[in-house]
Amino acid sequence: MASSQGKVPKSCLHHLEKSPKKELHVTINADHQCFETELYDGEKEWLEEQKKETVTTSTELTEKDKQWFKDYMAFSMGIYFGPQSEPLLDEVTFEGIARYMASDKCTKIVVLAGAGISTSAGIPDFRTPGTGLYDMLKNKYKMDDPQKAFDWNYFMADPKPFFEIRKEKFQGDYKPTPTHYFIKLLENKNKLLRYFTQNIDGLDRQVGLDPRRVTEAHGTMETATCTFCEKQYSKEEMKAQMLVAEDNLVPYCTEEDCGGVIKPDIVMFGENMKPSFAVDSEDVEKCDMMIILGTSLKVPPFNKLPIRTKFNVPRLLINMEKVVGPKHPMSALFFGCSFDFDNPDNKRDVFWEGQCDEGVFALAERLGWGEEFRTMVKEENAKRGVVYPPPEANKTDLPQPPKQSTSSVDTDNPKKLPSKTVSKFSKQNSSASKPSAVSKSSNQISSASKPSAVLKSVVSSSVSNRKK
Repeated sequence: MASSQGKVPKSCLHHLEKSPKKELHVTINADHQCFETELYDGEKEWLEEQKKETVTTSTELTEKDKQWFKDYMAFSMGIYFGPQSEPLLDEVTFEGIARYMASDKCTKIVVLAGAGISTSAGIPDFRTPGTGLYDMLKNKYKMDDPQKAFDWNYFMADPKPFFEIRKEKFQGDYKPTPTHYFIKLLENKNKLLRYFTQNIDGLDRQVGLDPRRVTEAHGTMETATCTFCEKQYSKEEMKAQMLVAEDNLVPYCTEEDCGGVIKPDIVMFGENMKPSFAVDSEDVEKCDMMIILGTSLKVPPFNKLPIRTKFNVPRLLINMEKVVGPKHPMSALFFGCSFDFDNPDNKRDVFWEGQCDEGVFALAERLGWGEEFRTMVKEENAKRGVVYPPPEANKTDLPQPPKQSTSSVDTDNPKKLPSKTVSKFSKQNSSASKPSAVSKSSNQISSASKPSAVLKSVVSSSVSNRKK
C-alpha cells in the first residue's frame, strides 16, 4: 500500500480504520490508489461530532413497550380481549374497507408505499422477476449480488458503478402516477395522518403533499451532500457535476481543497436511518387505517411498521403479490410483519392483487370519489404534459374518463351511452359490488368481481408519455 503525507488527497473517498495505537484514514483516489494517513485535528473534531449525532437504541424496554409486548403476544395467540379487540370492519372485504374509509370513524390513515407505486411512471421496482432493477443489474452488469450497488461500503470504495446504474434516473424527467394523486386526495379529504415512503424518486413531492406528513424512510435523490465537507447540493447541481468529465459520471465537490464525492441523500444498505423515522413511526400507533401500496415489505425497519398498529385497525395491501411473512409472532417482531389474509379468524386484513394504479381507481370508485379522482388525475396530468388517456387505453368494467376521439359518446354518463353499452355497464357494476364475489378464504378480490383492467386508460400511461 502506498503511503501519503499531510492532508488527504483531493478527489478521494474516506474510510476510517481504528488500530490499537492510532486512527488512520484508508483512502482511495480516483485512480484507485490506496493511501493511509493519520487523522488531523479537524478530522478528529468532525468524527467526535458524528459520534454525538449517532442515535443509539436502548435495549431497555419502557413500561409502554412491555405492555404492548404482552398485548401483542396475547393477540397473536387469540386470547386478547382488550379495547383493541372490537372489529372495525362490517365485512373483511375490499368493499368493507371502502365503507369504513368513507365513514367518520376513519380519519387517521397511514400509508406505506414502495417502488410499485412508481412503475407506471417508467421507474422499475426492485424485486419483480424479469423487470425489476435487481434482475436488470444481474443481466446487464453481471452482478452476483445486485444489492451491492446500493451498499454504503461498496459506494465508498468505488462510487462509479452506482452513478453508472442510476444515470438514466438522473437524466429522466418522471411524472407522478395516479397512485401519488390518490395519496394527495386522502390528504385533501383530511384523512391522511402520515405517508411513509421507501421511494427516493421524489414524485410524492411533485403532487404537493404537506412535507410535515411525509417520511422519506430511505432518503431522496432530490438533494445531495459531499461525503467529506458535507456541503449541500440540489439534484440539478449534482447532475451538473456529473457532466464535468465525459468518461466519469461521479460528481465531485466544488469546494476549494475538498473534492469529496457528492452522494445523493439516500439511505444505503449499511447506513443508519434518520432519527426522524423513529419519531414519525409513533403515528402508526395512532392510526385507524393502514394502506400498504406497492411494496413486498422486505427491508427492515420499514417492514415492521404494520405490526405497531392497534390490533383491530384495518390493513389494506394493494400489490402485485401477497406479502408472506413469518407465522410465529416472535419471528414477525424480528423479521417483519405477517398478515392474516388466509386466517379464518381474520378481522382486518384485505389483499387486492394487481397494479397500484388499478387498485386505487377501484378503491376511489367504491368510496364514491371516482369522478372527483378522475378529474384530479386528468387536470394534474395536463399540467405536466402527460397524455390522458393514452392512445392504447382499453375498455373497462368501471366508468371511464372521456376518450380523445371524434365520437360524441359521453363515457362518463351512462345515460348518454348506447343502450347495449348501458346494459353491459349496469350489469358489470352490479356484479362488481356483490360481496359474494369476494374470496373469503384469502380476503382478496376474485376474478369475478375485480376489474380486469380498472381504468387502464390512466393506469397504463406509457413511459414515453411520462418521460420528456
